[in-house]
Amino acid sequence: MKTRFTIFLLAVAVVVLSACTGGGDEFVGKWQETRLKVHFLEITKNGSGFIVQMTGPYTYNKRFLTKVKEGVLVSDEIGINMIEHIKATDSLLVGGKTYTKVKPGA
Repeated sequence: MKTRFTIFLLAVAVVVLSACTGGGDEFVGKWQETRLKVHFLEITKNGSGFIVQMTGPYTYNKRFLTKVKEGVLVSDEIGINMIEHIKATDSLLVGGKTYTKVKPGA
């Protein structure tokens, strides 16, 4: 009985601790806009938040600090306010544009 209770407490602790972490690992990586294929996002972890580097002919290498809020990346900076990860297609939705992950070595 004591062992079951200990296992239960450990399971609860794991769930609570995993819920407390900010998450967002699904956003990390290099992403390419699917329509024109000339715009890119590179998202890296930065402490409890993320840095989004936008490159392409019309973005002028913009950098934004973002954080995960309710499952999406959000920023208070002008030009980008939300990046949503679409789990079914492993893609990002940014301002009405879709980005797909660039395969390593590509």
